[in-house]
Amino acid sequence: MAAWEEWDWWSCAYCDADFGPKVVCQVDHVTPLAEGGADELWNLAPACEGCNLGKSDRPVEVWLAFLAGEGLTERCQR
Repeated sequence: MAAWEEWDWWSCAYCDADFGPKVVCQVDHVTPLAEGGADELWNLAPACEGCNLGKSDRPVEVWLAFLAGEGLTERCQR
């Protein structure tokens, strides 16, 4: 079990989709590696596939602004 799993994070940090058979948990780098982020626990967040792929290597502030402007969609698997 990964250390962050012990924190009871059972939903996507970005869209709040609950993880389960249809929503698989992936690990996102909050500050992307391409932007100088680290493979450290403080820089990791649980994310659904839609959010993780959508965020890609964007900074978290850009991704959250995008979600706020777009609203949650089926892409986020809710």
